[in-house]
Amino acid sequence: MIDLQEYRNEFEKFSQNQTFSQGPDNLNAPIRYIMGIPGKRIRPVLCLMATRFFGGDLSETLPIAYAVELFHNFSLVHDDIMDEAPLRRGFETVHLKYGLNSGILSGDAMQIYVYDYILNAGFSMEVTQSLLRTFTKTAIEVCEGQQMDIDFEKEDDVTEKAYLEMIDKKTAALLWASLSMGSIPFVEKEKADTLGKFGRNLGMAFQLRDDYLDTFGSSEHIGKQVGGDIIQGKKTLLYIWTLSQLEPAESSWLKKIYSENALPDDQKVQQVKDLFIKYGADKEILARIAAFERQSEENLLELEREGFDTRGFSQLSDYLMNRVS
Repeated sequence: MIDLQEYRNEFEKFSQNQTFSQGPDNLNAPIRYIMGIPGKRIRPVLCLMATRFFGGDLSETLPIAYAVELFHNFSLVHDDIMDEAPLRRGFETVHLKYGLNSGILSGDAMQIYVYDYILNAGFSMEVTQSLLRTFTKTAIEVCEGQQMDIDFEKEDDVTEKAYLEMIDKKTAALLWASLSMGSIPFVEKEKADTLGKFGRNLGMAFQLRDDYLDTFGSSEHIGKQVGGDIIQGKKTLLYIWTLSQLEPAESSWLKKIYSENALPDDQKVQQVKDLFIKYGADKEILARIAAFERQSEENLLELEREGFDTRGFSQLSDYLMNRVS
């Protein structure tokens, strides 16, 4: 059985030694704060697992794992600003605690620090260049995905293809990068790519599962109000699928209720949820999740056929996909 806590512990020990003490404290304090908020640390764990999987020592890629988590948290800081969110994992968001300007600047600094960690990780020029190319490609994709998500708020007819592209860039790309960057120093590109594809497919399933739980989970387990996506009018696959099944009259009703706040939140959520169930959107999204899980399993089978023991990644996949929060 894989010990995820071992990887988290190694990461946290490294993280605690990153002081961000040079320069103005109003720039560095927000970085220390957001990086100190407890989390699952999925991305650095994936990075470190990939390192060990291909025979590397965890100490070699701890700076890379930290860079990946630094970038992830940068994206959360700026997401929270754009969403005007008051809380992140139950803690006050950076821009509310330290001010909007410090939130923007500290987020910018976090993204720049990523390059510093990669450049100073101690790898050869060839490996470093490969790591930088992988990270830069991913960073651009994440920004593209975020912009697509923002654009969807103003678009009436978001296609399923566009939505899947958005979550691929905004969520799955960073899981791909986490595994790829943990692999690149130790194995040829083809094998690193195969493990990266596992992460990408797992990321797609993970995000769709997140969408499903937001509507069909329980507030006790997800730690927030059920139906947040419906209340905010987010055009998830549940909404897109249901809309594609409706006659014009019901379609107009759904668009209207989704974009307005005329009803109390609980009534809005229940009415939209009932429509999702009526047209089988809940079953459809579960089928899509299962399809991406099967694709991720195929990626692992490809590595198994070459003699690698992939049970740790299978266990991690089960852990992520069977969660209720």
